[in-house]
Amino acid sequence: MSAQSQPIGEQDRWGWLPRRLRPGVDPPEGPRRGDRRLVESFIVGAVGALLIAATIGDLARQVRLDRRFYHDQRTFLAYTHYKPYGYGIKPGIGTSTDIICAPTKHTAVVNLCLVVDGRAHHAIRHIAGGFSLPLRRHDIAKYRYDCFGAAAAQRLCKAS
Repeated sequence: MSAQSQPIGEQDRWGWLPRRLRPGVDPPEGPRRGDRRLVESFIVGAVGALLIAATIGDLARQVRLDRRFYHDQRTFLAYTHYKPYGYGIKPGIGTSTDIICAPTKHTAVVNLCLVVDGRAHHAIRHIAGGFSLPLRRHDIAKYRYDCFGAAAAQRLCKAS
């Protein structure tokens, strides 16, 4: 298709592109032009498939974490018989051990932190240990005290 047979508005529409990149203006240069487009289409399709697989994997991981967090909250409620207004949950990296911290009552000045692990049985996970933490402090070893269970065995609290 030549530039004379195109509508008036189409002549300048693609004028900024090099001639070889203009759509439908020139015939393909040589017999291998279609092969390059086939390879480009395959690469775009492969990248798209990779992105879809990564998205599905990320969604599956998030669903598992959300389910673990739900069970952690139910475990804390069953242990303390109090539903706090906010939980702080620190998931274990590469493990199923989580640390869940929350105040035990409205007037609390400390957070109770539980180390939970294992699989959920009737929406309750196994409590392996725990410690206390001042209310407005970061969860680092120098602020932890009153360790019990696995937290004491693993020396998660400061030495006293």
